[in-house]
Amino acid sequence: MEPPPSLFPTTQWTLVHLLSSPDEHGADIALDRLCAAYRRALYHYARASGYSPHDAEDAVQDFFVHVLGQNALKTLQKEKGRLRGWMTRSFNNRLTNRREHSSARKRGGGVEHVQWDFASVEIEFNRQHRAGHDAAHACDLALAMELWDMTLTRLDMDPKIQKRPAIYEAIRPHLLQGWPKNGPVQTEVAKELGITANALRVRMVNLIEKSRVIFAEIARHTIDPLIPEEDVAHLWNLLR
Repeated sequence: MEPPPSLFPTTQWTLVHLLSSPDEHGADIALDRLCAAYRRALYHYARASGYSPHDAEDAVQDFFVHVLGQNALKTLQKEKGRLRGWMTRSFNNRLTNRREHSSARKRGGGVEHVQWDFASVEIEFNRQHRAGHDAAHACDLALAMELWDMTLTRLDMDPKIQKRPAIYEAIRPHLLQGWPKNGPVQTEVAKELGITANALRVRMVNLIEKSRVIFAEIARHTIDPLIPEEDVAHLWNLLR
C-alpha cells in the first residue's frame, strides 16, 4: 500500500510548510528530506571553512538538530528569500556561533546525532576540494555533484535513450567536458555504432541539452524551487 501523497511533497517549499504540520509523521519525513538535500553540501562548507572531519560532522548535526529542530525553518516564507541562500547563511551563522563558544563546548555535547554516512562524504570532499577554493565554492560544488548524480540516474532510466544504449554509453562520459581531443576518434566510434559522425555529434548535442534541462528540474525540485536560472547555470558550469 502506497503512503498518502501528502507525505511525499513535490517541492522543497511544500516540505518547508509541512514542517509546521500537526501531522508529526509528515513533519518528520519533511525534515529528513530537507536534511538529505543539504547535509552533504554543508559538510563540505564546514570542511572548507577549516573544520576537522569530526568537528564538521558535529557542526552539520548541530545545525539540523538545533536549528531545524527548533522550528527555525518553519518561519521561512517564500517572499523572505530563497531556500538555498537561507540554508547556507543560517549554517554560516551557526558556525560563527560555534567558534565564539568553542571554549565552552565539548565535542557532540548534548547533540542527538542522526546516523549519516559522513565517511563517504569526507572521501568525496578530499577528492573534490582544491586549495584556494572557499567554503561557498565547496558547498556549491557538492550541490552540483549531487544534482549531476541524480541527472545521470534520470538519463540512465530514460526509455527513449535506452532504445540505442550503445550510442548513449559512448556519449555518457563526455556530457560535461565534451568529446576529448586525445580520446577515441568520433568517426571511428560512429562507424562502430553504425551511424555517421555527424549523427553522433547531433546525438551528443541533444543529450547535453537534455542533461541541462533535467539538471535544472532536479535543482528546483531538490534544493530550491525559487532558484534563478543564473544560479543553475553557475552550478552547471562548476562541473564543466
